Amino acid sequence: MIHSFLIVGGTREKRKLQAISGLSGQTREPHKFDTTILEPKEDKRMITIDQVRDLQHQLSLKPYAAKLKTGIILEAQRMTVEAQNALLKTLEEPPAHSVLILTALSTKNLLPTIVSRCQTVRLRPEIDLEIESKEHQQAVEEFLQLLRSGSGERLAWVEENKKIINDQPSTLNMLDVWISVLRDLLLINSDCPGLVLNSLNPPNSLNSPQILTMALERTIETKNLIAKTNVSPRLALEVLLLDLPVLSNP
Repeated sequence: MIHSFLIVGGTREKRKLQAISGLSGQTREPHKFDTTILEPKEDKRMITIDQVRDLQHQLSLKPYAAKLKTGIILEAQRMTVEAQNALLKTLEEPPAHSVLILTALSTKNLLPTIVSRCQTVRLRPEIDLEIESKEHQQAVEEFLQLLRSGSGERLAWVEENKKIINDQPSTLNMLDVWISVLRDLLLINSDCPGLVLNSLNPPNSLNSPQILTMALERTIETKNLIAKTNVSPRLALEVLLLDLPVLSNP
């Protein structure tokens, strides 16, 4: 029996659903589990070494009524390096009566030794970005819509939001959100290709992390230009939006 799984791709909810129900069939007795679920602490948004050690202790105990002890680590990319190193011992020498399931946006923020010791299950990649507040969520969704829009719609958006764009601090805060979105899209696409990037220039590759990297670099350059020079924020954003590729889901 395989003792360790890593689920990547999809959305947080889909990864969680797969972890709780989808892999239980590996035992052919899906309901006979004694399960401990580990997830990031709300105050720190990280999974600490103490949490991992507590999970290890739970897995070391023999199951009470079930046949297996199951540990589920949700959003394992949030584990600190110390927590990941501590988890390696369990992955290398798992208790015979245990199954360990990790979920993560991608493998990029996990130690290679963690990834290599798990059977990886890849879900269809989907945009699933970290949301910090309603205002942040609105800004993320607005930018994703811009990425899916053509040049005319993008220029119309600039005109509709000219009051905000003419305020430099507001523009810089907005660009910070755009940069975080592009970084997450790059993380998803480089690890689980599946997002479709339709470049405005046909010769460019259609499904390429290189295009996302270009978009991220251009957005960072635009933010620095607005922050450090007297350039018109509106003009800078118009040029940026015309340069960015068009994003669509598969």
